[in-house]
Order: sequence, then structure tokens, then C-alpha cells
Amino acid sequence: MFVINDEILEGVMEVVEDDYLDMTDIMSLLREQTDDVPSLLRIAAIVAEHVVITGRVVPGDLTDEGLIPWPTSPRDSAARIVAEANSQADEEREVYPGDIAWFDLPRRVAARAAGDDPAAPRA
Repeated sequence: MFVINDEILEGVMEVVEDDYLDMTDIMSLLREQTDDVPSLLRIAAIVAEHVVITGRVVPGDLTDEGLIPWPTSPRDSAARIVAEANSQADEEREVYPGDIAWFDLPRRVAARAAGDDPAAPRA
């Protein structure tokens, strides 16, 4: 059984603090868990589910304007991520950057929605 520990959560948050996060980033942080890519994707989905439901990250689609959050609740978004990851794992499809979802920090999503530059340094 897989347990999400603080080290994994810290790694996820470090990556998303620097840039957008996707499932391949999470899988990279978990590579010591297994060599089996479908299993690794399923484990990454569990981590993504956790950080979405707890509000640490916001899932969405990446566009030229940045991340566009999905219009669903965190629970519905997390369920979508897990379902899509399991489907991709069942079919043993290769995982590419941006597959399934992109993730960003809630504060950057809110700043972008308010018309602020979320990457601007704080005064």
C-alpha cells in the first residue's frame, strides 16, 4: 500500500512553486516506488488527488494565458484525474507532459483571475 509522506508532498510543492506541475513531474518524484510505468501513474494519481482535494494545487488546462482552472469542484476534479490516469494505465499508454492535467498554485490562479501578474515579485 502506498502512503503519501511529507517528503513527497514537499517535492510536489517545490516543483509547482517554480513552474506548472503535471503528472510526469509527480511520477518523476515517485520513481523510487516502482519501475512499472502504469503503476507509477496510478500512484501519481493518488498524490494528485490528495493535493487537489486539500486545495494545495488547482488542476486545469494550460493555455498561452496560463492555467485555466477546471470548472469543477476539487473532489470532481480529483475523481477525473484518477479516472483518466487509471484509464491511461489500463491501456499502458505512454505518459507525456500535460497528459491528464496541469496544476498551479491557488494564489497564482487567483492573481491571474484578478488581472495581476502572479509571477511579479511581492513588494
